[in-house]
Amino acid sequence: MDIKDIKILINEVSNSNLYEFRYEENGVKLQLSKGTIYDEKKTVAITDAKTTATISQENVNPANNRENLGSSENSGKQSEIEKEIKGNIVTSPLVGTVYLAPAEDEPPFVSVGDKVKKGQTLAIVEAMKLMNEIESKFDGVVKEVLVDNESPVEFGQEMFVIE
Repeated sequence: MDIKDIKILINEVSNSNLYEFRYEENGVKLQLSKGTIYDEKKTVAITDAKTTATISQENVNPANNRENLGSSENSGKQSEIEKEIKGNIVTSPLVGTVYLAPAEDEPPFVSVGDKVKKGQTLAIVEAMKLMNEIESKFDGVVKEVLVDNESPVEFGQEMFVIE
């Protein structure tokens, strides 16, 4: 797949009702995702075994929007919590329902204290009947799980702390 094909694919996915699209060929992985925070933001991640590039219409940093998520009453508590969180944060790339285990009767993908490797599945987020694996972007130890099983998650919501 050359850059022309990728640009066509980006355009097609952007103009479609798809929220996320993944493609893999000859060791090259392509993942296209659309997300929303107040207005539509489009993000494309192109991953190769050797390089990683992210192209975005607008620089979206969910951490910058934490203050907007709670009421003014909760903002003091929110900032106290933020100060306590140390480590790498794994956030939800989409809106949906989070599942911390592959099935109801199975153990969770990870628990506090578990060692994780980059690319390891931490959870699944269901969006529009599609199951999307949430993978760790870091090697380390799970310090905290910030979401409950089968609870709704928002785009950019903090889900895990990895040290």
